[in-house]
Amino acid sequence: MLAKQRGLPVATWGNLFPCLGDKTAVVGFDRHYIYHTAWAARVLARTRPQKHVDFSSSLYFAALCSATTEFEHYDFRSPELELSGLKTGTADLTSLPFPDDHFDSVSCMH
Repeated sequence: MLAKQRGLPVATWGNLFPCLGDKTAVVGFDRHYIYHTAWAARVLARTRPQKHVDFSSSLYFAALCSATTEFEHYDFRSPELELSGLKTGTADLTSLPFPDDHFDSVSCMH
């Protein structure tokens, strides 16, 4: 009742998601989405390119790598993501609007 008086969200059975059987010893994760971006981030850390250009890979990958590498991320739809070291935009892989020498380091990962 105090939360409602203060204008805060109130927990109801409709917005709760109890995990009553969640008694695992380890945290699960989808290897399909972790290892390839972890590998690519390590390559960037080792090679230290002046700029890395990425097409349609994970936004998590772009956001994290932009902390140490100037990073450009392009997709069909540009995300509204603003971080220092990260430039986002739109691009079509079948008709790229870049000169041939624009890429020293490039990725396009599922």
